[in-house]
Amino acid sequence: MSSKQLQTEKLFVQFNVDKVEAKFVESPQFQNWFISVSKLYNKKTEKGEIADKLQEEAWRSGGKSADDIFKLLKLDEKKEKFFESTMLGTWVSYVTMLEKFKVKSDEFVVIRYLEKKFGDMNLACMLSMEKKQNNDAMKKVITDFQRMQFKRWMAEKGMDPK
Repeated sequence: MSSKQLQTEKLFVQFNVDKVEAKFVESPQFQNWFISVSKLYNKKTEKGEIADKLQEEAWRSGGKSADDIFKLLKLDEKKEKFFESTMLGTWVSYVTMLEKFKVKSDEFVVIRYLEKKFGDMNLACMLSMEKKQNNDAMKKVITDFQRMQFKRWMAEKGMDPK
């Protein structure tokens, strides 16, 4: 996590934005936090990051679960083809961010969710099929998912993916 991201999270707590219950975006806490965070980010590309973080914080403060956002982003409608969605990165980012707020975070949270949804062997097959069919950028994402699944299998089940 970059230092700007860490500062953003610290400011979120400092301004008590997580305590806002109604009219989140209109609250003085949010407005003050947004102004402070905006000063941290001054490049155009970083403004998109601000928007993403704002959205994630709004979902989190609204109590949205990983499953809620999976459905909101319509990843569930794509079934096995959800890997091809441009929203997959948004969902992974949100799930990862949610996990950081737990006392004991789970490095396998994304893979656990997907295995629960599709089954571990079915997910492994889906990843293998997608890896063969997609472009180089997508292959990297699929490979990262495979590595995470294999790492979990080795750590928790004593399985060797070979």
